[in-house]
Amino acid sequence: MVRSAIVDRIERSGVEPAPFPLQLSLTRPLQQAAASRGATEMMFLLAGQGAALSRALPAAELVDVLVAETDAVLARLGGRPMGSLPRGE
Repeated sequence: MVRSAIVDRIERSGVEPAPFPLQLSLTRPLQQAAASRGATEMMFLLAGQGAALSRALPAAELVDVLVAETDAVLARLGGRPMGSLPRGE
């Protein structure tokens, strides 16, 4: 789960969170109101198991890193490197 103001408040309250997906049903009105206002600090934003693999990089730099990593894997597998493909600007 992505850290947000609502997550911090619930954790500080000492209230045991409901199991998923019940928590989603219980918080649906709050989620809908927050989403309609763009108030992400009051939303539960699920990130999944891959969140720990995220990288704090500017988007263009992240894409470059991912292309380089993919090229390395493709080279090991004998495929065509992505970096050799035409790139849109």
